[in-house]
Amino acid sequence: MIISGLSCITRTVYAQISVSGSITDKKTGSPLAGAHISTGYGSLSAVSAIDGKFKFTGVKPGNTTIRASFIGYKTFNERVFLHRDTTFRIELEPSPLLGDEVTIVATRAHDKYPTAYSSISNREIKAANLGKDIPTLIQTSPSTVVTSPMLEMVWDIPASASVERTSPA
Repeated sequence: MIISGLSCITRTVYAQISVSGSITDKKTGSPLAGAHISTGYGSLSAVSAIDGKFKFTGVKPGNTTIRASFIGYKTFNERVFLHRDTTFRIELEPSPLLGDEVTIVATRAHDKYPTAYSSISNREIKAANLGKDIPTLIQTSPSTVVTSPMLEMVWDIPASASVERTSPA
């Protein structure tokens, strides 16, 4: 009975493998930091590091699809059969983003404007800046909701990089 229990543990250990690799620009060979990589139907996903490298552990052997995407590049999809630890070298081809024209219109708030606003001086930014991105610094203003692209890159939280007022004047 003890021997059969040990064989089950051994099978469980061998039933999980790792998938690792690097993602680079096909033309320049430069690493693509922040590329999104997933297996199967998104069951496991990762974001490439600054050197373009990624790693999954606990992948089940068998057929799966390796998918890699990065803004401004064609998405890589490859159906593979995994039976042991595997390393991929993925080269993404640049693909221009063509979209509709975007027009941004803004109005600077001032004392006679019927809305709440806060001004942040250069001195306040320098005092509070400890290597933070601008949306994180703006977050200290009253009645603001801030999201940052860094949240998406580091924590895989969707970001809109916007600042919104949450209370009327």
